[in-house]
Amino acid sequence: MELSPPPSGLAAEHETLFTADSLLFLQELISTFDEEVDEVLRLRISRKVHLDLSGDLPSFLESTAHIRRDPSWRVLPVPPRLQRRHVDIGDLAPCDTERFIKALQSLAQGIQVDFDDGNCPTYHNQIKGIHNVLKAVHNQIPSGEHHGGQTVEQDICLDTTEAFEMEEILYELREHSAGLNCGIWDYSASFVNKFGHRQAFLLPDRSKYVNMEKRFLRSYMDLLVQTCHRRGALATGGMAALLLPHDPLSDSHRRVLATVTRLKLLEIEAGVDGFMVYDLNLIEPMQELFKLHTEGDNQLQQLRNDVTVTPDDLLSMPSGGVTLYGLKYNIAVGVLFINAWLSGTFPYCCHTSFGDKMKEKTKLCFASGNGHFFYRGQVEDSATAEISRSQVWQWIRHQTQLEDDSRVVNRRLVTDLTADVMMELSTACRSVRARQKLHTAADIFLEVVLRRDFPEFITTYLNLDHTFLSSQNSGQVEAPDVQRSKL
Repeated sequence: MELSPPPSGLAAEHETLFTADSLLFLQELISTFDEEVDEVLRLRISRKVHLDLSGDLPSFLESTAHIRRDPSWRVLPVPPRLQRRHVDIGDLAPCDTERFIKALQSLAQGIQVDFDDGNCPTYHNQIKGIHNVLKAVHNQIPSGEHHGGQTVEQDICLDTTEAFEMEEILYELREHSAGLNCGIWDYSASFVNKFGHRQAFLLPDRSKYVNMEKRFLRSYMDLLVQTCHRRGALATGGMAALLLPHDPLSDSHRRVLATVTRLKLLEIEAGVDGFMVYDLNLIEPMQELFKLHTEGDNQLQQLRNDVTVTPDDLLSMPSGGVTLYGLKYNIAVGVLFINAWLSGTFPYCCHTSFGDKMKEKTKLCFASGNGHFFYRGQVEDSATAEISRSQVWQWIRHQTQLEDDSRVVNRRLVTDLTADVMMELSTACRSVRARQKLHTAADIFLEVVLRRDFPEFITTYLNLDHTFLSSQNSGQVEAPDVQRSKL
């Protein structure tokens, strides 16, 4: 078994985690399941190829109908400490010790410890994060009085095909899973992943036309609640990514709170048992929302027998087109996410304006090796990066017209708009190194969206498949008024 040396500054944490017993466990785990994991991954590829070649669409499996028809089975009873999970803190990468402590001290009922969407899985971040979780479990976090927050990752987020197999997934994990999660952007991005080359599954501008009120997402949430509650499992909604402005008396504060309240009330009325927020200041108002509209610790009694969800419901694309604003927004999110993963040791915060439609300045943070960042008043992570780059890829493939001026979304337009976005974002860079990394991120983004084939996951592409551009590459997206280093 191969074990890398500890990351710089984490020798003690490394030694604490990698004991003889833990290494033996890892060795047994890998030797037991390694071949099976490979087989499952090959089957996933095979299933996608079959869908591509046959033109078939997913449906509820006849081969597992006996599981769905059997009313007797349940998941293990929800343990007492998970019964009341109205508001969890989401996208919490535990390697961020300061935020982790604040979360533990907050009034949230739970913490979704995140080693996925909101975390950049560098060796340093993984060791630091796992060690922080270990300390929290053993009440060793300094000044970390626990006011009800529990470091738990309880839910499974589903993609398009898995939405047809909710009961089967719960059945297989009935002794280990407390529930399923309804993630809007993971589910939406998976449509492009599975069916992006088909014109019938063209997903319109997410900034204007995609939300939980649309038929395919509302059906997904209704079916998830019905399935989970039928089997005694918790159903959780998505995460509120919006950030509350600091001034509680400002119009922007009232607008953001009203938007979050409206969208989360839809989930509560659908029967969810809880959802996530990123901004700690949203915890109390969202808990109050649950108090006003529900009774008890959860909504497991809401069986949603009124719901009948068909394959057409789950696969129904919302109508709508593509806006210039939405295209540029998706480009910016994709570039900034890659930049967040690539960024070195120069974290800073700055302000930038973006486009004619966004007059007010918004906070933009570049962080070192981070899995999330803040842009336009909300947190963005790998889930929003996935939907952003997926949409740009799909719009190029189908030569979609812009609503604004009927221009066709093609390779040239996206390359030109990426240069425009870079010119705006580069004004926020305070060093040559920061500009260079941002331009590298833009080059990689274009690699991803201009490919004929669709990279399944942007994170996998960045981790395993990408050959980093050489420093001699002058880049495809040079911003005209930003001088780049000659080095």
